[in-house]
Amino acid sequence: MTNNLRRSFAGAELAFAVLLVLFGLDSTFTTGRVGGDGIATGLANVYGPVFALAGLATGYAAYVTWKGSPRWLVRQFQMLALSVALFVLVTIGGALMYGS
Repeated sequence: MTNNLRRSFAGAELAFAVLLVLFGLDSTFTTGRVGGDGIATGLANVYGPVFALAGLATGYAAYVTWKGSPRWLVRQFQMLALSVALFVLVTIGGALMYGS
């Protein structure tokens, strides 16, 4: 992959990471004040820290991609697997805690 293509990919990924972190922090620190009693309020409250951690992992993967490390593609898949694992663990934990 050329340097320009790799760096543009990293730039787009970094923008997505910033959005994930901002949504995660907002959801974490405004718990209970999202408004309404719908499912979106509960999801925002529970998944806030997960979104923040997934954003940090995505930001790290973007940095590695930008830097051009020889194993940058491996890091991409590792950070994706970490994010998916966080979502799965929180979902399973919520199902066990509240019963389904």
